[in-house]
Amino acid sequence: LNDMFPSIYNETCYEEAYRLAENAMQTVEEQYAISKTWPIHFMLLDSWFEPSPDYFCTKNIRIVNGEDEIGGDIVEGEFIQVDVELTNADQEMEMVSILVYYDLEPTITPVLTRARCCRRKCRHRRYRRRR
Repeated sequence: LNDMFPSIYNETCYEEAYRLAENAMQTVEEQYAISKTWPIHFMLLDSWFEPSPDYFCTKNIRIVNGEDEIGGDIVEGEFIQVDVELTNADQEMEMVSILVYYDLEPTITPVLTRARCCRRKCRHRRYRRRR
């Protein structure tokens, strides 16, 4: 991902996306701690926060359980979708979906389309430094 979207252009956007998605990640962690299940009642929300100001790089945050279409691909699993507008190597803006997951990596099934889609998947372990 860093080859396509150099961090020199996007470091602030990555930090912003993490800060804004932190509330959604905390909600998932609390649900896991209490009931050991993924929160399904947020599937009805189109966005975790609204409206997203135009000057934000982060455009959308969703807690997803099940199957959804992202950038023309079918993604199945339990994850948090963070849509971020990043600057590519040609210094053009592109929308990128970052998928944050905890246990099982989401399954991505490509659907034939002309649109270019990039994803950054990251396994989140918030408290891994604690022992």
